[in-house]
Amino acid sequence: FTSSGLIGILFDSQSYILKVVTAIFSFATVAMNGLDKAGDFEKLCLKEKNDANNFWKLRTDAESLLSKTVFSTESMGRIDQEFEELKRLRIQYNAGLLNVPAKTVKKASKLIHKRKDNGFCCKVQRSKMISQLFSNFKLEHPLDYLFHESLKSQREKSLFG
Repeated sequence: FTSSGLIGILFDSQSYILKVVTAIFSFATVAMNGLDKAGDFEKLCLKEKNDANNFWKLRTDAESLLSKTVFSTESMGRIDQEFEELKRLRIQYNAGLLNVPAKTVKKASKLIHKRKDNGFCCKVQRSKMISQLFSNFKLEHPLDYLFHESLKSQREKSLFG
């Protein structure tokens, strides 16, 4: 129901030309709305990519900060400053995120559970077994920590990469 359709109803004319003009304007309005929504979708996709990129950068910075903490490569004062900066950036990025309706989240959750493939489930089970195997692994030396982290990284890559 468009504004041009409303004009056709209000004038209630039996004129063939008015009906044709109304139909043309109706199709033009629908086409313009579709193009406008397609443009909005492209903008939303770009925003989502930028948001994901920002949070990825936060994650890598946090991993770097964790490494500095574990290996004591910088003073705790400097590490505290960097941590506070990461928290500030996270709050800033969270404020700019789009709100997703709960209905959409539920629908996406159901689709994810439906589409689980056995290969992914097997990888998760294998990952849990590896975690249990290394849960008693004592980290007595920094190289032990690096070895443990590289195994963890490989496990994540096999799951998600």
